[in-house]
Amino acid sequence: MLLEEFAERAAPEGAAALDTAALAAAATADTAVHLREAIDLQAQHREREAIDVLLEAFHRELGNEAEAQLHLLIGNSFDNLSELEEAEGHFRQSLDASRASELRDAEAGALNGLGIVYTQRGNLEVAEEYYRYAIEIYRERSSRLSEANTLGNLGIVHRLQGNLELAEQHFLDALDIQRELGDRAAASNALGNLGNVYREQGELERAEQHHRDALAISREIEDRLSEAQDLGNLGNVYFQQGDLDRAEQHYRDGLDIQREVGNRIGESNSLGNLGNVYSQQDDLDRAQQHYRDALDLQREVGDRAGEARQLGNLGFIAEKRGESSEACELLRQAAAIFSSMGAGGAGPDLIREALERLGCDDEATDD
Repeated sequence: MLLEEFAERAAPEGAAALDTAALAAAATADTAVHLREAIDLQAQHREREAIDVLLEAFHRELGNEAEAQLHLLIGNSFDNLSELEEAEGHFRQSLDASRASELRDAEAGALNGLGIVYTQRGNLEVAEEYYRYAIEIYRERSSRLSEANTLGNLGIVHRLQGNLELAEQHFLDALDIQRELGDRAAASNALGNLGNVYREQGELERAEQHHRDALAISREIEDRLSEAQDLGNLGNVYFQQGDLDRAEQHYRDGLDIQREVGNRIGESNSLGNLGNVYSQQDDLDRAQQHYRDALDLQREVGDRAGEARQLGNLGFIAEKRGESSEACELLRQAAAIFSSMGAGGAGPDLIREALERLGCDDEATDD
């Protein structure tokens, strides 16, 4: 009775379809230098520094072309920092500027970025709509890698909706294109997401192999954020296999990296997963504190799915302690969020089962 934190990975390239050649042509020479510096900083996950450099570029004379791409890059950095309101604002400004200049690739990048924001907020129907619009443009433009990355993002929506077969197909389609084009980082992303599907289907050996393959690539290309996510995914496999010591170590290693790179959604997922370990060990005080810490972070960044998971986990802790009224209240809150998201799958099912088991619809439910 635990709601696990899935370290799914919206493809970073999918949010920023950056045409650096077009951007450089539209900007002054010194602006192009700023842009290259910012892109290098983003590759190192130094998002705050990248944002400062990009904002400095706005002091130069810019056309719509450069403005669209700059807002796209800034939106990506804010998204990586889990600052969703700021990310959305810049993606919308990018969308306006790209449409004003009929920059179709930049328009698709902004739509994809908005899809990522709405996925994290738990508004899956809106996210799916943005992703589908982006895919249409990428296919029209024959932008195959960006199409693949967005297919992966759409697969995440379907997994959250509980449609695992459709999610798997989108991840496989994305992986085929990414491997054909030789993009190892994007292929690693797809492997991790496929591993999550297989784990949820109970194919643990298959899931473990996909996560190990993803981790090997992440380490080889020195992508610290992806490495942290892969460690968390492997921890989920070990947790499901009952190897709690191994699961805890992977969660802790992932948590250290998430904090190092400043990814608060990743940090909250790691905290929630550690809470699951302690709950399984009947260390309820420690589990509860980790769930509360995770919940605080997820509410701060607007991660609705994460908020629902932590409320559910806290409800399970209350149930273990015999606090039925508290458990029912927490589980009802979790169920309401999942319902508003249109989420499906194991998590919402566990919540419904617990509500029925506790008789939470009965007025006479007492501690």
